[in-house]
Amino acid sequence: LRGRRRALVHFRTCAADAPVLVGTHHKTGTVLLERLLAMYASERRVHFHKPAWERCPWIARREGGVCVDEHLNLNRLRRFWMPPASAAATLRAPLVHVVREPLEACVSAYQYHLHASEDWLRVPRKEEEVLRSHPLAATLAGLPWQEVLRRTSARDGIELECRRSIKDQIAQQAEAFNATRADARVFTMRMEATEKDFDGTMRKLFTFLGAAHASWPGIASE
Repeated sequence: LRGRRRALVHFRTCAADAPVLVGTHHKTGTVLLERLLAMYASERRVHFHKPAWERCPWIARREGGVCVDEHLNLNRLRRFWMPPASAAATLRAPLVHVVREPLEACVSAYQYHLHASEDWLRVPRKEEEVLRSHPLAATLAGLPWQEVLRRTSARDGIELECRRSIKDQIAQQAEAFNATRADARVFTMRMEATEKDFDGTMRKLFTFLGAAHASWPGIASE
């Protein structure tokens, strides 16, 4: 709570309002960033929307707002943010992209999936490729993913989670990072940076947003 209050001091200094796009991935700090940017939106008196860009009306309307996509991938980047056709590209909208070191993301996902109550974790599914070569593959195939993790050791469970994640959120994270890393409109926020220096990372984040807003056509002259 104290950290979020300190973050308020940083984003109260941001410049004029305009759409902000935010992209996160599973276990990269989504809840933390959403709470911070919901506070940011409240302070700016603009709308806040999650969990996907395609359902955020403020992009098409080109109105002030914060639009969060909790599972950012390359297709959504191309459709909503990258030039030439997207409204966000026309506006040169800033993008905040959160990433996390892959092994940490795997461990966090493993711990979360062991106990989470999401429906998909309890639905029987085929994981043949993930389970391939595992000694218990024959008995684990077809079980819900949560049950797979609970029937294996922590070491095996983390390995299996990494195998699954690397074809899903970790791959999406890498593709989005590689597609945006050289763009000045992007602030890439590393989860590890918030753990090492929360205040400094928040200062950089909201300084970036303030500068991005101030440089937009029609805003700098207001």
